[in-house]
Amino acid sequence: MGAGRQACLAAAAALLLVGCQATPAPTVIDESRADSSAPDAFRNRTALPPCPDVVLDQGKKLGAEALECLERGYTENGAELAVARPTVEGDMVVRYARVTTHAPALQLFHDSTRDKFGSGEWTEASCPLPQGQDSIAACLGIE
Repeated sequence: MGAGRQACLAAAAALLLVGCQATPAPTVIDESRADSSAPDAFRNRTALPPCPDVVLDQGKKLGAEALECLERGYTENGAELAVARPTVEGDMVVRYARVTTHAPALQLFHDSTRDKFGSGEWTEASCPLPQGQDSIAACLGIE
């Protein structure tokens, strides 16, 4: 086979592969966001600028970047952070922390529908921010 024909076949193969790239599998956070059993308050919540999703391994803690994103949201345009972490038994639960500009409280949604030993339900709560953005770490349990 000639060099020109080999180059042509290689280019055609490359074009075919471009269209066959694997799409990433949905994360537990993607599945949680799409959960039809989520409460109306979650499904109809006002969109806020998203922080990068965090999926923690067993025993790992939330990093400073997540806290900084929520703190910026408090002082700027609001923010929503989604964190998935395993229970002691390894079931993944997802918590959403939402803050609007200079809000008096952090809004929290907790999706424990995958927790076989927990409530298996969604819950909503709020955590007061008496010291403003400096209280966010306390609400998240990372001070």
